[in-house]
Amino acid sequence: MKLFKTIIPILFIFLTVLSCQEEEPSLSAIQTPTNLQISTDISIDGSGIVAFNATALNAITYKYFFGDGSSESSPTGISTKRFTKTGLNTYEVTIVAYGMGG
Repeated sequence: MKLFKTIIPILFIFLTVLSCQEEEPSLSAIQTPTNLQISTDISIDGSGIVAFNATALNAITYKYFFGDGSSESSPTGISTKRFTKTGLNTYEVTIVAYGMGG
């Protein structure tokens, strides 16, 4: 009987500790943006205005890095930039699509 009185409280404590443990949280799969497509509309009036439209699967925002050192974030993927350097110039524009994982 004495053994029974000792085992029951130990068993109770053991079961209480085990039942209080939470399950390990799991992360869902990170989906990176894919199929990035970009369209541009370059004004022909000499104003230097260029309209950009970027789309990608699983993207939540876009960041434009313009060849003149400036940058802009756009949650919609739509951006308009005015390039002001006089003359006929070439600029490299880099667009990064960010997803849920960054």
